[in-house]
Amino acid sequence: MLILASGFTVRHAEAFTFRFDDLSESINVTVNGSPLSDPAYAPFITNIQYGAAHESVSFDVDVYTNNYLTTSVYTNLLETSGDVSDRIVLSFIQGALTYHVDFGSDPELPAIPSGALDLTAIPNQGLPSPYYENGDWQKVATIFNDDGTVFDSYYVRSDIPEPSSLALFGVGLFGAMLRRRR
Repeated sequence: MLILASGFTVRHAEAFTFRFDDLSESINVTVNGSPLSDPAYAPFITNIQYGAAHESVSFDVDVYTNNYLTTSVYTNLLETSGDVSDRIVLSFIQGALTYHVDFGSDPELPAIPSGALDLTAIPNQGLPSPYYENGDWQKVATIFNDDGTVFDSYYVRSDIPEPSSLALFGVGLFGAMLRRRR
């Protein structure tokens, strides 16, 4: 379990569910079903920045207290080849009233800070290791209060090549190789 602090309470009254939808050429982010930029969340979610190709996004999430440890955590979602397709990095700084979220899809993957913890290695996260993308909503991080209640949850949905598309690509590549040999 990733516990932020003893007696930790959240500034926002409800737990947030963040969803990063990467089924198109740019990432779409929602919070509890509303766009990340919804004015209702402006007091709690700040410094929203998208990458140049809209394949990454970062922002800060407000919290009530600054009584937590400095740490960073991450989850990688892998392609079937084993290459990293998507990555989320959450960073907490002792004394800050926010934590930072970085999400990116290849080629705009955020860097993993030195000493960051892999969330797939934390049993209470319930994440498989290795963690392969499957085209459905996949939980990539859950932040808990010290009483075990959910603070915030993070999900990602990535596109994956369909097997028939891969087969067609393979047949086309094989045909091109044969033509070249002749």
